[in-house]
Amino acid sequence: MNISAIRSALAESVASVTPELNTYGYVPDSVAVPCFYVGGVEIDYDVTMGRGSDELSVTCVVLVSANSDASGQEQLDAYLNGSGASSLKAAIEADETLGGECFTLAVSRAQGYGFHKVGTTDYLGAELVVNITGDGS
Repeated sequence: MNISAIRSALAESVASVTPELNTYGYVPDSVAVPCFYVGGVEIDYDVTMGRGSDELSVTCVVLVSANSDASGQEQLDAYLNGSGASSLKAAIEADETLGGECFTLAVSRAQGYGFHKVGTTDYLGAELVVNITGDGS
């Protein structure tokens, strides 16, 4: 798997379904909210012997304004719903191969609901963990 291509494809899949989100395929040093970015990547090599497949665990972050507690949380909650027009899970899983970049993927959980700092600014946000299996060669 090409990790840079995976990052880009994840951001593109979200942007195509939720155009109100500013999307980044990398960890930005400043953001315009609401936003989604692809963060950390953990790699399990050789899940299938002989470089048959690798598994990635990709942590993506969604951020909204922290200026209004109730409305910010309602907006974040809509992004974290398991389905619906604003669901990031549904947007990411709409193309389970990311245009052929992987064999399969699934959003396994949301975590870290609370305040997240980018640069010197705090935002309300959460992390989504995406499990991806793809070609190991």
